[in-house]
Amino acid sequence: MRAFGYLTLDHAFTDVAQELDELAERARTARPGSPDDLRSHDVLGRFAGRIARRRYEADVLLRPIRPDALTALRGDNPELRPAIRKVLHDVAPDDAWLKSLGELATALLPIPVADLRPDALPLLSESGARSAFVTLVEYVDRSRVMSCFLSGARQRHPDPRLDALVRGFDRWDDAHRTLLEGLG
Repeated sequence: MRAFGYLTLDHAFTDVAQELDELAERARTARPGSPDDLRSHDVLGRFAGRIARRRYEADVLLRPIRPDALTALRGDNPELRPAIRKVLHDVAPDDAWLKSLGELATALLPIPVADLRPDALPLLSESGARSAFVTLVEYVDRSRVMSCFLSGARQRHPDPRLDALVRGFDRWDDAHRTLLEGLG
């Protein structure tokens, strides 16, 4: 999350990086079941909305971007989420697959949230599973840990469809990385 603050010399960006670090620490130290637990909608909704409404210096994009900050420009992959959800759902080895994916995500997420912990996620056969799948995949993607998440899912449940998904996502990610490196 430091790379976001290094994007420019604008103090608003540095403040956002600081807030992200504080949010991550709050999420890591929260007691399970606490009413103060962060939930995915807190981070993707309220926090993201506050960032979007901030005022940044007008010439912020005219200044040079530090090479170590270019990773902050790598965004999420909304166009790939439906395919990712479909494959992850189709390869489910059992009814507890969503909980297993929640366990994997919780270990990878920079800001783990209460509603994506394994004990908070439903079984695939329960109501709310589809909504939980959508939220899990979106949160993992917007947290920029999708590549590690998909690789971890493949390790937990080897399947040719997951192999193909991981290869495809890695090619997509490599294309983005190559583009960003070309900017530096």
